Amino acid sequence: MTAYCAGCGIENSDDAGSCPYCGGEPPSNGDGKNDAVHDEQKLFVNLSDHPIGYLLREWKMMNRATQFLFPVLLLIVGIKKLFKRPFLGPVFNASIPKYRAAVPEEISRLNPKATYGPAMAYLEGQDYKHCLDLSCRHHLQNVIKRVYVNGDQTRYATIFINAAVGKVQFISLEAFTVRKKYIVLLNRETLPITFPKSVIFQTVHGASPQELSEAFDNTVKKNDEALVPLSLGRYLRIHFKVDKFLIAQAIRQGLFLTSNSEKGRTTPVSSICVNHPMRAAVRRCRQCGVLLCEFCYTAANGASYCNHCITGVLHASMPEADGRTPVISLPSPAAALPKLADGDLFAGLGARGLAKIIDLAAIVGVVAILAYGLNLGLGVVAGSYARALSIVSVQLLAASATILHLTIVFRRLGGGIGHRILGLRVVNKDGAVPSLISVGIRLMYHLMSFLFIIPAIGYLLIPFSRKKRGWHDLLADTWVVTRHPKKTAIIGWLALLSICGTCMWVGFGYWQSFFSGSSPDIALESVWETKLDKSYGSGPDLLSGKWVLIRNSGKLTALDLQTGETRWSIDANDKMWIQSWSNDVNAPVILSTADASETVLLRLRPEDGKVLWRRGTGIKTARMIVDRRGILVRNDSHLKWYDVDGNAVWQLDSPVSKDASVTINGDIFITSFQPQEANADAEPGARPKLTADITCISLTDGTTKWQDTHFSDYATAMPLENGYYLVNKPKEPMRMVY
Repeated sequence: MTAYCAGCGIENSDDAGSCPYCGGEPPSNGDGKNDAVHDEQKLFVNLSDHPIGYLLREWKMMNRATQFLFPVLLLIVGIKKLFKRPFLGPVFNASIPKYRAAVPEEISRLNPKATYGPAMAYLEGQDYKHCLDLSCRHHLQNVIKRVYVNGDQTRYATIFINAAVGKVQFISLEAFTVRKKYIVLLNRETLPITFPKSVIFQTVHGASPQELSEAFDNTVKKNDEALVPLSLGRYLRIHFKVDKFLIAQAIRQGLFLTSNSEKGRTTPVSSICVNHPMRAAVRRCRQCGVLLCEFCYTAANGASYCNHCITGVLHASMPEADGRTPVISLPSPAAALPKLADGDLFAGLGARGLAKIIDLAAIVGVVAILAYGLNLGLGVVAGSYARALSIVSVQLLAASATILHLTIVFRRLGGGIGHRILGLRVVNKDGAVPSLISVGIRLMYHLMSFLFIIPAIGYLLIPFSRKKRGWHDLLADTWVVTRHPKKTAIIGWLALLSICGTCMWVGFGYWQSFFSGSSPDIALESVWETKLDKSYGSGPDLLSGKWVLIRNSGKLTALDLQTGETRWSIDANDKMWIQSWSNDVNAPVILSTADASETVLLRLRPEDGKVLWRRGTGIKTARMIVDRRGILVRNDSHLKWYDVDGNAVWQLDSPVSKDASVTINGDIFITSFQPQEANADAEPGARPKLTADITCISLTDGTTKWQDTHFSDYATAMPLENGYYLVNKPKEPMRMVY
């Protein structure tokens, strides 16, 4: 049979006359079974009450299989947090501590380098000696405690090792003073248990053994009490009583839940609190029956009590610690509300919404200033790449400024710039600035709410929550508090309503203009008007300097742009082409018109419309291209070049495709396309490839300077200023030809 010592909780064999560890004699119930430690009920914790940062640190202590399933667990916990439902996870197999001496095989399986080696080396260097290894039987996971004591036996150090993964969970340093005070320091966050005055409990999160030892020395000095030397047996007995008390206290506070507990659920009561008439009651004291709000009740033994009745209940059922009953006063309720400073109350949606708008304005302002300076620098350094680099840089600046403001600045100021201006603070359950993990969770939620609609609904729940919390507050375990809730609410809602009203007014204006059609905001008064015959087109044929040429009713008319008066007019038809090589007011106008058998060129003087010369080209249905050096006339079979005085310079009888493009750029460039012969391997229905022929003809004598043929589906030619021709073929390098 298995028996546990009633003095130290360590497992003993049935035939042991006294405990070999603490020297006590465990009582027997007659059949050899110890009945001093009999509570086998399993204890649970509500994981949805835990900060996500705490759960992430617990993830490091899990084995690989559990770590793989942890994202699913975290998702379930997050959903439970949002809907305020408990998610229970077992932590203890018994409500009273049970230990067993660890066998050497258990210790040998651990890797000293990865687990207790560095901590053990430091303790041994500080004159600590190893005295006992215990396996915690009441823990759900296998935890091994390695106990060390210093030379004068006034300080005990314990290394807690998770045997499943071989990692140090935390290190504790303990001591007892002459006035029966228990001092303990840990380097890891624990449950927020409310301790009696006789327990001095501190957490130095993430501290190394040396840093933890220095903090312990400072705590002993501040306490100003001498430490009591304790033998190992006495230490085990006192430590066992303290552990029993802490577990019982966690059960009373609702941090540990049993199978018959309320599991964190609350039942709303439609009445008012006896102490606060402006607040709704949510509980009734079991002993006296008064109605209590969320600030006034304390949970104990599966029931709720007022502050007056809870003292007697706790004194009647509190376990003894070192021979006396500790006196303890519990806050109300410690597990549900943050530790608020005097005068702090929860901030509502109006103030918080205005704070976010101020934050957004600050971020946009900083990004705009930095982007302006960056664009100036890029314009000097990057040249043609400045625009592309500017777009990327501005996006990076906006993302960086947002992340820095919602993380580093947020932690430094206890909120954003808007929170600081309006007197708001973001706090955690301890009333302090949230951790970086909590701030990161809030940041991720804000980003998700910009991308999806469902997360944004969490903001609208703030006015309907008694603690004014949105989904991002629940996930990050944060609260937003202020000392002037009414003032900030009035300012916030007035500002939000003004902003919303302005946006609605501007939006209504856009909506009205969209459906009512576009109309100018100002009335334009015409200087002059003229009516055109639509058969000749709807616009001017040539706009140059101070006059405009218009074909109207069989006439080519020049109008003054300032007055609309007719300067001159000649006969014209719809087959007439009009061109000029410059927008200069004095540049001559070249016309081509089709007679019965040929195309005729005319040159007009722009001042009065006088015909300077008229030349027949001998080419029927020709097109012309006007250049400063002359006039090119072409059709499908002829090219003919005239100088600016109408004298024929040369003529070339060569076929030119109607679809060919002709460009004058130093020389004459002709690009024509011919279908390529079909390929037998080509897919059915595929578009045949084209042959692009480029020909360069001398402008001086009409001789062919060069000709190049390129096979391409899409061949495009572009003139350059120096006479070169750029051929761009898809999926092939760009080529420069001359």
